[in-house]
Amino acid sequence: MPSADLARDIAANVVKDLRPRLEVAYSVVNPERRTDRVNVAFREWRGERVGRLVADAAHAAFARGHFVATPARTPLRWLADDGERACAECEDNGLAGSTSKGTPFPTGHRHPPVHSGCRCLVVTAAKGS
Repeated sequence: MPSADLARDIAANVVKDLRPRLEVAYSVVNPERRTDRVNVAFREWRGERVGRLVADAAHAAFARGHFVATPARTPLRWLADDGERACAECEDNGLAGSTSKGTPFPTGHRHPPVHSGCRCLVVTAAKGS
């Protein structure tokens, strides 16, 4: 996935998170109250979402860069790490054992992340694992 795709994903997440808040804010008839509601919507979003969004984007860029830098046909293993919540997809990928670079893991992913908050890694597998 080129870096432009990563930027589009970030933008889509911003829009997805902000749109409902702004729609509510813009439904206010009084212009002064509308401005206040828009400001509140941005402040709330920024406080709640930006850290997660940035962390997800940084992890996605790292995982993609590592994957691209790995030589072809290198055996890879999925290390599942979903922080506080377990993800069946990530666990399935981790249980699959090693796969050759470029061959999808059971969920169809070639590398992390699978979802927001996914902190899984793909690492070089030991021979025969």
